[in-house]
Amino acid sequence: MATSEASGKSTYAVDMVKRFSEYANGKTFLITGPSEEGLGAEIALSIASSSKPSMIILAGRDKTRIMSVIFLIRKMNPEIDVAWIPLNLLDNESVRAAADAIKRLKIDKIHFIINNAGVMVVRDYTTSKQGIESQFAVNYLGHFLLTNLLIDRILAAREEGAIIVNVGSLGYELGEVNLDDINFEEGKTYNAWKAFGQSKTAVLLWNTALAKRLANKGVPTLVVHPGKTRLLENSRVDQELLAKAYHLASERNDGKPLPPQNMVTRQEAAGAVILAALDPGFRGKLQVIPSVYR
Repeated sequence: MATSEASGKSTYAVDMVKRFSEYANGKTFLITGPSEEGLGAEIALSIASSSKPSMIILAGRDKTRIMSVIFLIRKMNPEIDVAWIPLNLLDNESVRAAADAIKRLKIDKIHFIINNAGVMVVRDYTTSKQGIESQFAVNYLGHFLLTNLLIDRILAAREEGAIIVNVGSLGYELGEVNLDDINFEEGKTYNAWKAFGQSKTAVLLWNTALAKRLANKGVPTLVVHPGKTRLLENSRVDQELLAKAYHLASERNDGKPLPPQNMVTRQEAAGAVILAALDPGFRGKLQVIPSVYR
């Protein structure tokens, strides 16, 4: 069963929702990557517990782990309309089908799209159904496509505070985007950390370009680093792989290690994303990097 850290001492995300609930009430949220125990679920549960949105759309692959989140949302507030949309960011056909399914929900507006889903440091080279390196496909390309397919719904809500929030990472410092070879010579020169860095750099570049394109249309787009969480400990990143990240970071930083980050709870990480989405003070900003917890 899904749980929320809001039931414990850490309630930062809940506090942020309470503080800015007027901007969430009556609105439609789309959140990718909402499986239980993850950041997306924490965001959704915090919003549901402390505000009155019209609808929360949860888009992701694992129906079982998402339905448990939906169960909790309905238990918190039966008046919230909540829907699961199947979404596999490793398949553009699935992304297009997800966009079509969202449109069939007969909603005219999407006020908040939170592109949260992601993969981190896939050890072995793998690709999407369309042959794109998996981290680049999931972290950037799939969200790029989904957002563009739904842009009309987002623009329709521009006078009601619509915003696009992309979850980023300081991992962008580990690699630039190689436009001539995003697939690392079809895996021959693959480096898991460089691929992760490339994907997160792509998110930053896309966010910057999108913000400029939408600037005169009244829809801001932000990228936020939620902080270092213990979700990493539950991933497949072991100490050996982590050591390679520090080595690569040092190499790219003239031999100097990157500044340390404080460990944050899921509630605090979710709070950073929610703050970027709801706080009107961030409107008109190009980016939100890094986390306030660094």
